[in-house]
Amino acid sequence: MLEPTDASHRYNSETEAKPVLQPMTFAGILDAMFTLYGKHFRLFLGVSAVYLFFGLGLEMSSAIFRASVESTDIITVTRVLTVAAFVICATSVVYLLVAGGVIFASARVYLGQHTTPRAALAQGVRRFWAYLGSSVLWSLTVGVLAITLIGIPFAIYLATLWSLYSIPIIVEECTAANGLRRSRALVKGTWWRVFGILFTIHLILFMISFILSEALEFIFPLTERAPDEGILEMMLFILLGPPLESLNSTAVLSYLIRSFIELGITALLMPIGIIGSTLLYFDLRIRKEGFKNVAAEPLPSPVIEHAASTDQG
Repeated sequence: MLEPTDASHRYNSETEAKPVLQPMTFAGILDAMFTLYGKHFRLFLGVSAVYLFFGLGLEMSSAIFRASVESTDIITVTRVLTVAAFVICATSVVYLLVAGGVIFASARVYLGQHTTPRAALAQGVRRFWAYLGSSVLWSLTVGVLAITLIGIPFAIYLATLWSLYSIPIIVEECTAANGLRRSRALVKGTWWRVFGILFTIHLILFMISFILSEALEFIFPLTERAPDEGILEMMLFILLGPPLESLNSTAVLSYLIRSFIELGITALLMPIGIIGSTLLYFDLRIRKEGFKNVAAEPLPSPVIEHAASTDQG
């Protein structure tokens, strides 16, 4: 077995299925993040495509509902808020399922194990409630602290301390509360390093997203603008998108093409940050727990059996 070095991920010369895990540098995590994503692009795209097509369905449903709204009475406002709340909740549920699948897929490929989009999503479904519970705890605690100016530094501190909570929930199958504790235990003592790595990852993704969005605006400009007056009209624009002129064919096609591209950009970029966080999680485990060989602690056996049966099917 190799001694721990700053190499990111080296494989045993005898077989590629048993990687020797080693600590990673800041640059090593960033490099491995894009390397894994490129090498297993079809796997990650297969998982994130669920978010793309589900989001497109919601966009179209919102457009149809938007075209049916004509009056400005209290009943209409209630309907708008109800539909908007449903869209937000449905989008959040799908995001958690897809994110859980990407985490599982990232862990499998990093550990040199095979999986499929279907098996990865199945694990996201299995761990959904624990993931949802921890996400609610994280959001409530960090959100309440971030409301006041004096609480913002504490919110940033806790957000970083708990930044890896989702990964042990998916990989180690922790409970919601234990996922937060597990993240705190791993990050404690290396807070500034974790903050710097995660900040850099999200900054890179923001820059890529900004460039692609600006290119989309240049090639496929959005002609609809926010209304200048009318509370309901502004609410409709913000919550449900621009009006589509009673859903004539040209407006619908234009709207769908742009929505597909925007959601496609999100689906393409989503796995990158999750892969980076998963690599950081394993790096912290290697440094603190000596988790250097995959044989020392494989992924949960029920998941492996399910993945294997899925692959054979």
